[in-house]
Amino acid sequence: MSPFFVRVYIVIIATISAILFMFLSFFLPEWSNLILGIQIILIPSIYIIGHEIIEYMTKEEYASTLEEISAYAQNLNQKYIEEKVLNKQLSREIIRVRRNAKK
Repeated sequence: MSPFFVRVYIVIIATISAILFMFLSFFLPEWSNLILGIQIILIPSIYIIGHEIIEYMTKEEYASTLEEISAYAQNLNQKYIEEKVLNKQLSREIIRVRRNAKK
């Protein structure tokens, strides 16, 4: 799941919770102070927990991307070494052919 969708779900959950607490405080006015206190604690907690989840997902995505880049760089390095060795062999062969042509 994408971090963007997690953000959307967090906003939806927080909004639904706020609406629910608003209705509860409207229909239960004698409990409105308690409901408001719970809402003040719950809504930021939803956002904090959601932020931690998104941060964890981003770290995992970053780690997997970094592994892919490292593997690709290692592959490129190996190909570079092979080309370098081949280039030296070809240079030696060219030098040898030129020496034989002069004789």
